[in-house]
Amino acid sequence: MSRQPVIAIDGPAGSGKTTAARLVAQRLKFRWLDTGLMYRAIGFKALKTGVDLRDEAGLTSLAQRTQFALERRRGDWVLLVDGEDLGQLLSTPEADEASSVVATVVGVRAALVGAQRKMGEDGGIVVAGRDMQTVVFPDAEVKVFLEASPQVRAARRVQQRQGDTPQEDLRQVAAEIHERDTRDSTRETAPLKAASDALILDTDHLNAQQVASEIVRLVEMRTGS
Repeated sequence: MSRQPVIAIDGPAGSGKTTAARLVAQRLKFRWLDTGLMYRAIGFKALKTGVDLRDEAGLTSLAQRTQFALERRRGDWVLLVDGEDLGQLLSTPEADEASSVVATVVGVRAALVGAQRKMGEDGGIVVAGRDMQTVVFPDAEVKVFLEASPQVRAARRVQQRQGDTPQEDLRQVAAEIHERDTRDSTRETAPLKAASDALILDTDHLNAQQVASEIVRLVEMRTGS
């Protein structure tokens, strides 16, 4: 193989794709990219600068002006937004909700898909997101679609947010996930779905390490490494 593969991991909110991508990248010594952070960054910047989330032209312009890069820091790969690591600012419920809204804007998606492809063009990367294996990297050497029940995904999301919202209501998060699923799967542009040649992996009864092991095994089978 002339270059290292692109590993595209897709799935709904809370399916474990971001954690899996990080672990797989660590094992294979690849870069990794959580593309959801890019949409969160645009949502965050819109909220911060006062761009109305209903203003598609304004959001598109914001996305086109935003610069993204991957940089290795403290032993991990970090997404820089205009040269800055926004860290936990992109992990709030507000950024999460805003990201789902901006992700429906055709111009925003076009701008971010271009940035994602540029970061992955040399291979050797694990990318996680909601249209990685159907739209962004349809020729990825390895495609995986993670599934999990809404109840399991809600519990995972609450656990992720424990540091900020220890009293968060599980039913509220489950309702948010249901709304997000509906919006992501019914949007006109790049709806959430598995590619025809993707491995579909149910993660309800698998921990993060087990999910990563299954993906690494698939990589080894597909690449002969």
